[in-house]
Amino acid sequence: MKTAAKCDRIVVSENPGLHAGDFIARKSNDGLFRKLYGKPATLFYFGRGALWQAMQSLHLSASDNVLVPSYHCGVEIEAVSMAGVQLRYYDVREDLTINLPDLQNRIDSRTRALLVIHYFGFPQQIDVIRSEERRVGKECRSRWSPYH
Repeated sequence: MKTAAKCDRIVVSENPGLHAGDFIARKSNDGLFRKLYGKPATLFYFGRGALWQAMQSLHLSASDNVLVPSYHCGVEIEAVSMAGVQLRYYDVREDLTINLPDLQNRIDSRTRALLVIHYFGFPQQIDVIRSEERRVGKECRSRWSPYH
């Protein structure tokens, strides 16, 4: 009969046990977010759930389109597509920055939101993207998503 070996280190499972309540969005009426911003926050277990909720809050129609990056892992695209909008893919360069000329060419009168991914923690050029938003004009800009 084998016995368990003594372990001098802590082992953390990559698949921790979850409870059903972990998958349900909850309002948090206290904590750091409320102290910083003065309003409650909704907590999500997965980022894709938060993205889906953000898409729902934009009240987009089937004729609207959302610009999404051509390089992605898939779950974020699924969350956006579940909003029932048309997806338009913009190019991402080899250095994982947005190809701005390609992005500019894909914006049209039905573009309502832009999904930007900060790959591996490196931020995209949000200031340049915001200046493009201003260039597009008031008609489109009033419908662009404030999330980034």
